[in-house]
Amino acid sequence: MQKLIGAISLAFAITMYASCGAQADQANPELDELFEELREAESPANIKRIENRILDIWRDPGSDSIDLLMNRAIMAMAQQELDVALIHLDDVVELAPDYAEGWNRRATLLYVMKRYEDSISDIEKTVSLEPRHFGAWSGLGNILVELGRSKAALKAYEEALSFNPHLDGAKEAVKELTPKIDERGI
Repeated sequence: MQKLIGAISLAFAITMYASCGAQADQANPELDELFEELREAESPANIKRIENRILDIWRDPGSDSIDLLMNRAIMAMAQQELDVALIHLDDVVELAPDYAEGWNRRATLLYVMKRYEDSISDIEKTVSLEPRHFGAWSGLGNILVELGRSKAALKAYEEALSFNPHLDGAKEAVKELTPKIDERGI
């Protein structure tokens, strides 16, 4: 049944994609200005506003069909239908390989499914398309901590903070990991 759902979704998406075309969300010229504002922002309300605008831009695939597949994946994840969500996200990255958020969303799902190496691979694709994707970098840090790769995790968190210095979880992780790495030299 899941394969049938995937085949129907893929056929529909191919038809829609051919007529609309997905645009690379990360190419939006507004992002450069937003990242500069984010680095300089101080008030929590302003930080949240800027982060949300960046996320809105990243989430916009520029294609109704890709948006539909993303929404179906989100709904399936919410219902704990992870295999169905994966089918939809596989379709997203196949149809829109330049859409960084599709790769990021699939990386998140693969992490939830404990498929860490596959998740890392998708994160690498995400940041190759959008190097400033602080959520992907932070997620990579989380995975690497779970895998016991503290030094690499620290670098991932630092990368996330270089683009968004307001990530409390990443700041806390850096604070926690730095002394451990310094002590052990790992």
